[in-house]
Amino acid sequence: MKSGSHEELKLKYELQPGRLSVFHGIENSVIIDSTYNASPLSVRTIINTAHNIKMQLFPQRKIWLVL
Repeated sequence: MKSGSHEELKLKYELQPGRLSVFHGIENSVIIDSTYNASPLSVRTIINTAHNIKMQLFPQRKIWLVL
């Protein structure tokens, strides 16, 4: 496994359920679950992060946020 690979990062940085969990939804959509923490600052941060994820990884797909 090469240094910095996706597999290596996954082994080191597994997120807890509800913390920016990404799932494939129906009709080619993407679901982002961030229900773990609902403080106003964290909600604002996840909205900005979800926008960046969409633009960089899924520009042609609908994104659904579960907050």
